[in-house]
Amino acid sequence: MNLGDLSRYRTELMGLSALLILICHSTLYIYMPSIVVYALSVANIGVDLFFFLSGMGMWYSLQRRCDVFHKGHNQNLVGGGIIHWYLNRYRRLFVPYLLTLVPMVICQAAMGNAPAHGIVDYVLYITSFRFYVSHDAPWFIAAIIPLYLLAPLFFSLIKKYAWQASALIIVVMWSILLIKPTSDTEVINDILQNIQFVSVRATSFVLGISLGEYVQQLRRVRVSLLALLVFLGGLLVLLSKHLVYGYFFFSLPALFIMVYILDKCNNGLNRFACFMGKISLESYILNGALPRMMISLFVFVGIPLIGNVLPYLAACVIGTVVGWVLHTLSDKLQRINLISNENTY
Repeated sequence: MNLGDLSRYRTELMGLSALLILICHSTLYIYMPSIVVYALSVANIGVDLFFFLSGMGMWYSLQRRCDVFHKGHNQNLVGGGIIHWYLNRYRRLFVPYLLTLVPMVICQAAMGNAPAHGIVDYVLYITSFRFYVSHDAPWFIAAIIPLYLLAPLFFSLIKKYAWQASALIIVVMWSILLIKPTSDTEVINDILQNIQFVSVRATSFVLGISLGEYVQQLRRVRVSLLALLVFLGGLLVLLSKHLVYGYFFFSLPALFIMVYILDKCNNGLNRFACFMGKISLESYILNGALPRMMISLFVFVGIPLIGNVLPYLAACVIGTVVGWVLHTLSDKLQRINLISNENTY
């Protein structure tokens, strides 16, 4: 297995990850037997795959920034270089995010399904930080904001200390689970639990940064190592009784399974996966709001719900179309001197 394939198919892999998230989200709206719900919930790993691919992209981006601002042996990020990098990353995140979310919030409020109440609550929701208080906001965005902030630190440590730094960062993130809620204030306990939830899932982001250099060098990975990761992940799931704890170990094998599928399938699937990869952020945000709106609309018009299958399918189709429109508009806005020319990483 060649790690370079993860870069070659990066957009397509993001697209397949987005499809997994749509499948996982269907269990929140469509009435299904519990065993089917559990089986489809495994698709939740799509978020962890996003984290891995984002971390891998951060390595490429930070390495290029090093090369531009510090030729020679000095590979540190300082001064204008890192400031420019932060502006680039957050603009790339927030332009499509806000362009997609704000209209959805307005539409939800107009239909009587306001996602927040009061100015402070709306600000917390739109910035995604309400997730840490109530577990109710686009949690991937709430997680990626601090991860972008920490990415240069992770990058520098991993560049200097290699796998030792990666292992230490991941252990620290996992060890946050050991902190027990002790406050008498329920909100504080909720914040701690949500931070723990993010820290475990975000370990795939660190793994992506850690393997970035090996991806660029086209290093190969033995199938036996991937099998060992699956075994360790399965063992951890059995011991912890929590499926999400195994996603860190399952991420790399799952990505290589996707690479194999993309290699073997026709160009039609590759083109569709590439299309979904380009609108992955928009589709994720839209899928958080559109299903409820479609269910309300179907009920109002009198269209049969069929266990909410029809409104969810309608939400996916409309979300794909609207996501492409918003992606195109976002891309044009970012070309108006908002972001310097940079490749997809």
